[in-house]
Amino acid sequence: MTSPVSSALPSAVTGPTSAPTTASQTSAAASAAAGTGEGRDSVEFSDQADAAATMLAAAKDSGSGTTNPALDTIAQDIASGIYNPPPKAIAEALVRYERRLLQSR
Repeated sequence: MTSPVSSALPSAVTGPTSAPTTASQTSAAASAAAGTGEGRDSVEFSDQADAAATMLAAAKDSGSGTTNPALDTIAQDIASGIYNPPPKAIAEALVRYERRLLQSR
């Protein structure tokens, strides 16, 4: 059973209505208005988004020209899901970081 959908706008703005509209009627009307017929959404990226993606890919491909074997190993471990950092080392690093933040105030 569907419940009526009420408008948040006063009737003076929306005009008179003949009967309450149900959620399924509203959804069907929106699908028909969109012209999809199947209720599917479509997404189009702007030229600016395409340009940003191209710049990001170019920057990723160019790199800095140097590689760090330790970072490459960690990146591979993270990607494969086997990266297991030592909890004590992380805790100590966080404490050092927080202390530096407090000292800089």
